[in-house]
Order: sequence, then structure tokens, then C-alpha cells
Amino acid sequence: MTRAWLIAAAGALLSGPALAADGLVLQLRDSGPDGSAGYLAARDKGYYAAEGLDVTIRPGGPQAEPLDALATGAADLAVEGMAAALVAREKGLPVVNIAQPLNGTGLALVCWRRAGIGDLRSGLAGQTIGVRFAADRHAFIAWMNRIGVPTDGGEQGANLIEQGAGLETLRAKRAACVTATAPVGGQQPEAGPDFVTFHDDGAMPGDGLYALGTALADPAGESRLVRFVRASMRGWAEIARQPETAGGPQQRMGPACCGPQVNVPDGRLDIAAAGRAVQALLAGPHPLLSAPPVGAWTEAITDRAAQPGAAGALPAGAQAAGRPQDGAALRKAP
Repeated sequence: MTRAWLIAAAGALLSGPALAADGLVLQLRDSGPDGSAGYLAARDKGYYAAEGLDVTIRPGGPQAEPLDALATGAADLAVEGMAAALVAREKGLPVVNIAQPLNGTGLALVCWRRAGIGDLRSGLAGQTIGVRFAADRHAFIAWMNRIGVPTDGGEQGANLIEQGAGLETLRAKRAACVTATAPVGGQQPEAGPDFVTFHDDGAMPGDGLYALGTALADPAGESRLVRFVRASMRGWAEIARQPETAGGPQQRMGPACCGPQVNVPDGRLDIAAAGRAVQALLAGPHPLLSAPPVGAWTEAITDRAAQPGAAGALPAGAQAAGRPQDGAALRKAP
């Protein structure tokens, strides 16, 4: 009877439900593919499931506020630009950059050619500029700070208004220019012969992954983040290799999406770029930071995600691809 009972118990265990996957919610920033393709690929190809994760991806959009989703507990992770994240951190939200899947995206200004804006330093004085406040406001002000253009209106400054989707605000003649986002070193989509595009040469890091510091202090929470980053970078690696097809038939991105931007293989933050972002936010007529941030990024998650032998880890040959800024330089950063 004892043997029969053991056999029955073993059968019950084998036929019972599998261990539940750890849930994580990711809030995207934009609705376009540039900031989301790798996460969608990781989900659709089963990389999150292979890491024991059940990931919910919340779509972004022009009015999305990823850091608000973190602050309210609606999301565990947020995709956000560094300028907005550093400003939120100074205001008291303990957000930390845990990975940087994209090398960089640069702001651009698309302007009416007839406005005659040949040089931004002088040409934007007195002009009305459309800005996506939720997505681009902080990064745009940092850009203007670097070139010395006030953003509080008046004859010497630019007057900022909330822009609509795409070139809608331009075509309605409500502004001389509107902001757009373009891959660093890439080309802005053609706006037509009536428009001219200016690029931000001092581009900040692209969309990064942010979590609250409390998640990093919890070993179980940190483990979830490590597995998420590892799986996400596998997804982004797919995009870099096959930008036209990665992510499945419903997420075909087209040849212009993402590939050159992807921070393969490990998603570590470029500390030099982060330093430039901090300096831009500290500078200018309207600084957005009052002091350099402390603890605003960490190497712990990407280091653990790239450990050889970990389940789903990146190939061993990729482990030596780190940049000189890693390690001690990161710990010395503001």
C-alpha cells in the first residue's frame, strides 16, 4: 500500500500545474517600433517564457508617461529617455537605469523652409516650436540649453506649444518647427521639399530601461530584472540581425528600423553619453538639474545578465564586447 501511495503521489505531482512564471509589466514610451521592437520580439519568440517570466507589455503613445506608471505601481519597468528620467529622479522618484538597449536616438527639428531658419541659435528667436511634451520636452530643452536658446518665449527665445501627431502642427501652420526623433547617424524620414530638418549633434542615450530602486534592493526583484534584461537583449539581437522580419509577421519593422541603434550584445549604458546628458541638463539658461545625480544607473543587472553559463545567456564570444567605460568608470560616474 505504501508503494502504491507513493506512485499515486508522484503521478499527481507530475500531472499538476507547472510553477507559475514571475509576472512583470513593461510600460513602453512610444507607439512606434524603434523603442519596442526588441521587447516584442523577445515576447513573441518565447525568450521571456524561457526565463520563467510572464511579461505584459503596455503600449506607449504620444501622451504616454512611463515614469508615472512606475510611480503608481502600474508597471515594474519603464522605457524612457535619460533626460526625463534624470529630471524625475531629482524630483524624488528613485528611478534607476538598469540597461540601455538602444545606443541613442537623436532629436530633430522639422521646420518650414520658408521660415528661413538657417542657424538654430539665431533662427529660433521669436519662433513657435511644437514639442511632444510627454516624450521630448526635457531632451529638447537640454538641446536648446547647449546652443543657448531660451525656451520661455519672448523676442529672444522660442515659444513652446504641444504638437500634434507627425507634421500635423506644421501643416496647420501653428508652428515654424516641430520635434521628431531619428536614429543617431540615420536619416529623418522625408518630410517633403517644403521642410528642412535639423539634427541634435549632442544626442543623449536612447530609450533606456528604468526600474525603481526598491526593486533592486529585493533579491527576488533583482533576479526578475536580470532575466528580463537577458531575454530582452536576445530580442534586440534578433532585430539587429533581421530588422525586416524579427518579431513575427505582425511586427515586421521594415529595413529602417532599429538595427544600427541596437546596443548589442549586452545593453550596458555608455557612461560617456550619460555624462553628456547630465552636463546638458545642468547647463544653459534654464537648467533642468540643480546637481549631478547620484545612483542614477547601475551595472549590476547587465553584469549578471551577461554571466557565462546562465540560462539563456548571450553567447560566450559576446562577453568580451564591453566598452572601456564599464566597471570602475561607471561606479565613479555622478
